[in-house]
Amino acid sequence: MEKLYPLEAERILLGTLLIGDGKDLLAIENLITREDFSSNSHSNLYAWIQQKVSRNETVNIHVMVEK
Repeated sequence: MEKLYPLEAERILLGTLLIGDGKDLLAIENLITREDFSSNSHSNLYAWIQQKVSRNETVNIHVMVEK
């Protein structure tokens, strides 16, 4: 993948989504897509968060660790 953003910025964004139970996703979903992430693992985590939010399922660090 091409490095689009600093990895630290990606980590902060994903951490914010996890800590906030995905509530901020609607605010950024039209601006950021899975393809915008430099890291495959970050891209996969973002897709997981999107999937959980679309199903009205819990999004947080505890659920992620269990999966």
